[in-house]
Amino acid sequence: ISFNGLKSVTQDKISLVTNSDIRKNILPILNIQLYKNTLFFNSKAVETTILNQFPVVKNVKIFKDFPHSIVMDITERTALGTWCFNASCQYFDEEGILWGEALKSSGVLLLVVDDLRPVSKENQKRIESNLLEKIKETVKSLNNLDLKTSKLEITQDSINDFRVYVAQNYYLIFSTEFDIKTQIKVLKIFISNQHKDFNPEYIDLRCEGRVYYK
Repeated sequence: ISFNGLKSVTQDKISLVTNSDIRKNILPILNIQLYKNTLFFNSKAVETTILNQFPVVKNVKIFKDFPHSIVMDITERTALGTWCFNASCQYFDEEGILWGEALKSSGVLLLVVDDLRPVSKENQKRIESNLLEKIKETVKSLNNLDLKTSKLEITQDSINDFRVYVAQNYYLIFSTEFDIKTQIKVLKIFISNQHKDFNPEYIDLRCEGRVYYK
């Protein structure tokens, strides 16, 4: 068995999983390990096992090269950022899938989210799709306004909102209940009417069509 496309997952770890599946499928009467026979190798079952065991793997394609070889083309996920539940951080991608262990830091290359809400096993596997889409749209829109994101924060008592800390040393509060484009539009108008030395602690956009700041 040969593997293509592995980056963060080692071939040894993948081999352990596939070999385990192979050993499970023995036909005692004929003393045949079915998966070890190319003809009977159950590609779909092995694909499912790999995807379940390794969240970083996005896709697996298995090809049989008769008579004796199996080729696995593996596509790993690309990290959009790191999502931190208190001190524990994981990578996440465009689909909101979480995997691995990441260092807690703030920077430009990867989006950093501090999620301070109570943690459950379920919300450590995947990010809520609506929340993630709102966050991605917000960061993209702020970049267009030359407001570079340093990190995001979801407070412990958050109710459908999140904070975006920008390089200008203040933070913005957005609501997930209202259209992000509308909140950005209001922010753009507000900022355009401020002096260059405007230096707030925060700007709150959670009330539709209004801006509050300190």
